[in-house]
Amino acid sequence: MRWIEFNSDGVVSLYVQHTSIGGVQRDSNANWLRGYAMSFGKESIFKVEIRAMLEGLFII
Repeated sequence: MRWIEFNSDGVVSLYVQHTSIGGVQRDSNANWLRGYAMSFGKESIFKVEIRAMLEGLFII
C-alpha cells in the first residue's frame, strides 16, 4: 500500500511581526518527496497553522 505523510508547522514571531510556514512530504518508506516554506506578514497563530496544513494538501 502506498501512502504520503506530510508534516507542517507555522510560527508567529511577535518580536518582528512576521509569520512563516513550512512542511515536508514523505512516502511510505520515509523518502523525501517535496517540501515547502513561505513567509507572510502579521497573522494570528490559528490562520498560520491552517495555512500550513492547506499548503501541504495543495501540493500533493
